[in-house]
Formats: sequence, C-alpha cells, structure tokens
Amino acid sequence: MDKVIIKVKNTVVKEVPLGEEPQAEFMMGRDLKNHIIIEDQKVSRKHVLLSKKDGKYFVKDLGSANGSILNNLPLPPHEEKEVFHGDTLNIGDHEIYFDLPSVGTNALAGSGSVDPFGSTIPSFGSGETIRVSSVSDENNPLSTREQDVQEALNNLKPHLLIAYGDNREVYEINQTLITIGREPSNDIVIPHHSISSRHAQLKFEQGQFLLEDLRSTNGTMVNGTLIHRQNLVSPSLVLFGDVQCLFSTEDLMPSEVQGRLKKQILKSLIQHGYGSKKQINKIFSDQADRSLRAIGETLILQGLVKPEQWINLVTGKGEVEKKKLPLWVSIGIPSLLFLFLVIGALIFLIQNIDKKTKQKLEKAIKVWKEGRSKKDLKLYEEAEKLLQEAQGMANSEKLKEAIKSEYAKMLVDYGSQLVDEEKVNEGVQKWKTVFSIVEENNPAYLEAGKRLCEYFYNKAMEAKNREDKIKFLAQVIESGEDELGFDISAIKKEEIYKKVLMELAKTYFFKGLALFEEDKILVAKNIWTKKLLPILTDQPGSLYFALGQLGSLACEYIRKARVDDPRKDLTYEQFQEKWNKFQAKFPNYLEELRKTKKITQLSFVKKVKEEHEKKE
Repeated sequence: MDKVIIKVKNTVVKEVPLGEEPQAEFMMGRDLKNHIIIEDQKVSRKHVLLSKKDGKYFVKDLGSANGSILNNLPLPPHEEKEVFHGDTLNIGDHEIYFDLPSVGTNALAGSGSVDPFGSTIPSFGSGETIRVSSVSDENNPLSTREQDVQEALNNLKPHLLIAYGDNREVYEINQTLITIGREPSNDIVIPHHSISSRHAQLKFEQGQFLLEDLRSTNGTMVNGTLIHRQNLVSPSLVLFGDVQCLFSTEDLMPSEVQGRLKKQILKSLIQHGYGSKKQINKIFSDQADRSLRAIGETLILQGLVKPEQWINLVTGKGEVEKKKLPLWVSIGIPSLLFLFLVIGALIFLIQNIDKKTKQKLEKAIKVWKEGRSKKDLKLYEEAEKLLQEAQGMANSEKLKEAIKSEYAKMLVDYGSQLVDEEKVNEGVQKWKTVFSIVEENNPAYLEAGKRLCEYFYNKAMEAKNREDKIKFLAQVIESGEDELGFDISAIKKEEIYKKVLMELAKTYFFKGLALFEEDKILVAKNIWTKKLLPILTDQPGSLYFALGQLGSLACEYIRKARVDDPRKDLTYEQFQEKWNKFQAKFPNYLEELRKTKKITQLSFVKKVKEEHEKKE
C-alpha cells in the first residue's frame, strides 16, 4: 500500500498509509484540523496539500512561511508538483519520504518498490487524523498522555477575546501551543503596529496555561504586570503591546453564584449608563441560560464595556467608571456660564504654551544643525534635551507629530556622529530609538534602518573570520526585528540590503564548500539547503542560489552513491541536467568566485564525477 514515512533527524517518527481510494486529499501542517498534524514551530498551520488524482500523487505548498523543499529544490508556493516513489519533501525539521509502489519512481518506474525502512502499517481511513511529533509512537496517532492533555484542554474551553479600535474578536483555543503576533504565520494574527512579528506564545501543560513573551518590542502585561513568562488564571486581562485581551475558561462556579453575580452586574451596568436599560436587559434576558463568560463576551463584542471593566465587575476588584451625565444637567446653567469662562482662559493658556513649545522646537533644530556642522556631541545632547522638553509641553496632536518627526531625524544624525567617534553602542541605540518614535512610513525610520544595515555590513567586512562575518550579516537578514528592533522589509528595496544579502549568501556558500572539501557532506548540504537557499527565495535567478541548488544535489548524489541507493542514478541525471544549465547561464562563474577564493573548478562537481566513475 502507498504511504508516507516521516522522519526527524533520520529517525522514523510516523508512517501514514494513503488508502486505496483513487481520489483523496491530505492536508499537512501544525493546525489540529489537518489530516496529518506536524508539531514543529517551523511548519505553518496549513503547510502542504498532498492530493491523489486518478492514482497519481501531487504536492502543493500553501504559501507557508518557511517554504518546502522537494528533492532538494524549493517547491514554488501554490504550484502543484507530481511526486513519485522515492521522492522526499522537507518541511521544517521533518523529512517526508514518499513510498508509492503503485506509481513507481520518476525515471525508474517498473523497477519494483523500495522501502528502506521495511515496515508495515495499518490502513488509514480518510476521516482519521494523524499527529506527528518528534517522538515515535507506533500504536496510536495520539498517545494516551496527549489524548489526556487534549481532553483536559477541551473541557476548559479557553477563549482569548481581542479588542482594539473598532475590532473585536473571540478565538477558541483548541491547541496545546499557539503563537500570537503580527505575521500571518502565527496561530492568532493581530495586525496592530504595537504587536511584534512573533509577540508571544500560549502553552497548555500540566493542566495550566503558560503565557510567554517572545522578546517582543512593546512587551506583554498580565493584570497590570509586565511579564516574561506567567501562568494565566481565568479571567485575566492581557495586554500585548497596546492591544487589550481577555483570557477566560469555562465558568466553573455554581449556577446560583452565577445568578447572583449576573444580577449585581446588570444593576451596575444600568446604574452607570452603559447602554440603554432596554439594551442591557435584552442581552441578559436573551442569554439567561448562558454562562457569565458568554454574557461578558457579548457585552465586549458590542462595545458596551472593555475587557478590563468586565474583569473588575466579575472579580469584585472595582466597578466600571460611572458615565457622566450631560453637563447642563449635572451643574446647571449659571455654573455652565462660569465654566465657559474658565474654558476660554484655558484655551488662551494652551495656545500660549503651544507658542512657547514651537519656539523651543525651533531652538532645538537650530542647535542640532549647528552640532551637525561642527560635529559637536555636546550640541547634539543639548538639542535632544530641548526636543524632549518640547514633547512634554505640546498639547495639539499636530504639534506632537511634528516634534516626533524632527526628533527622529535628529537621532539619525546623532547616532551617525557617535559611531564616527567610535561610541558605537550609544550610536546604535540612538538609531534603534527612532523605531519606537515614528512609524515605518516616516523617512527617518527608513534612514535609521539603512544606517544600521550599513554599520553591520562594514563590521562584517572587517571581520577576521567567517563566523564573525556571518554573525553581523545574519543580524540584518535573518534576525530582523528581534535584533535590530525594526521591520527589515522596509528596506528590502534598498541597495545596502541587497549588498548584505548577497554577501551573506556568498559567505554561506563558501562555508558549505569548505565543509564539503573536508568530506563533511551532510553538514555542507544543511548549510546550503537550510541557510543559503531560504534567504535567496526572492532571488532565484542569482548565481549563489544556483550554486546552492547544485551543491545540495551533489551532496545528495554522493550520499546515495556511497550506500548504493538505487535512486542514485536518478539523482545523478538531475545533477548533470542542472550542471549543464548552470554552465550555460553562468559561463563566467569562476571569475566571480575567484574574487573570494582562488579555485580552478568546483570541488563538488569533480567529486560527483569521481564517484560516478567509481560506481561504473
């Protein structure tokens, strides 16, 4: 029977039969709704679709965050590719081997099935789900412990209600591990500027919910306390950046206690003017048989209360602030006339303050420009102090934004001057501060990002060894927001980014080549497939992308040739075809490579020929 065999670090962790039906689909990914669940944080929620059509098999990457590798070549997203017996697919840290005796190999169809693992497995029905983790379980798709954990999670019915601006949404948590952030690859996506790409993760273990901040820029708070790692109880107020969330589980309090609490909350909401009496009564009467949590979520989703106010009502720590009555009702007409006089005086005072703020801003700009022309750090320091004072004085939003913009521009110059005077850490910190002051569309944001990248590029070019060089370059290309504090995609079109990218690609290639020449074949292949190729996904026509593919195929052929794998001939043919295309496309490739290392030919090309002749 056809099946897929899933491995982690060359160890089989699961075998999944594909059934006898001529038409079938198998979704693979991290989501619990998939047919084949792969518990790997590098795997997307819906990563790959395996389809069976009239006895033939096809795979399609569903736009995953980290991509898929089919037979050592990147699988283009949303493009269906036919697979054959003996093909391999890499997603995250998992390798999927296609054992498909019914279709044969790509070039050796009819030569008989080859199962290098020699195992038999029971039938897999189309309605079943297979969970894959890094530990082998031969008997059940879910181990007893995993079933118990999942059952405990399902019984608690945890929810995360997210509220920001006009957005309100409730998420049912049905996985033991979820990630929260701004990137689409997260389980819960919050597209808000205060949220980091990967902001936090929520894990259910040993009957408790553990919330962990993933080194986010703006932090995570639980019930008013900034946390790194914290157990959550129900209900809890969680703040991701500036986004307010309500975490809760199914109400366990007795029904009579809930009934009394509902009456108290109903009375408090009506008394303090949260919605009309008719509106509040309708919500409570329509949901009389539902839990207190369900009523709270309805009130929050309709914008009548905030998550923080609901928690205070339920826990008895306080109550919602009383809504003010119309001014003319609460204080009367005479007092209102007096109030107008006071307001007029305040407006005059505010206008006077804003005038002084503008004068301070103008003075700060003058001092800053003088500091730039004289290259005087003391003048920069004075300008920064003046701008900070102006920020504290400003009343109008327009003036506040103007001060922020000028402050950011000044910090870009200040950082450059500090770096020029070898006060590197202080200079880099000034650039990073820009990212917390202004948004990505501000020119100062882009300029600070470019200067940071240029700094790391220069440090890399001064590095005395390859590992230090990789460390500096990777901070720009691979670490991105975590290391630099800003969205690296903002400068992807800039020349400095392209220089850093190609220099890192070149360094990874030569690192892999050095390992290959030491006969560390598998290590070299990992460098090329897991480091070099992923960073050049947007540059598939580049020299080093082509070299990475060619080197990976060479490693794969040599590995198969040494163990006399029957698929070696097919891999050799693939290598030869790619080598011929490579030479036609890059006839002067050696001239480019000699700029870094004096070589007369690619060592892995020579090695492939030697191995092939030896086997012949």
